[in-house]
Amino acid sequence: MSEPVTDTITRAEFDRRQHLGSAGETTGLDKKALADWRKRRRDWQGKFWTLLTVEGVLRFDPVNVAPRPRKTR
Repeated sequence: MSEPVTDTITRAEFDRRQHLGSAGETTGLDKKALADWRKRRRDWQGKFWTLLTVEGVLRFDPVNVAPRPRKTR
């Protein structure tokens, strides 16, 4: 059985979701839940969560956020 892959979203998408209350930082989350996510999602960076609809079910899931693009001069 393969490990689940953690979704990665853009910083802009994370900011939009956070504004709507459907994403955030993990600082206030339960330590046991975070440990479980880290165990099941080895590719997760451990910083952010989001709410996702999967097959009609709303799920609380870890998410990675891509770095902001660098501005060129």
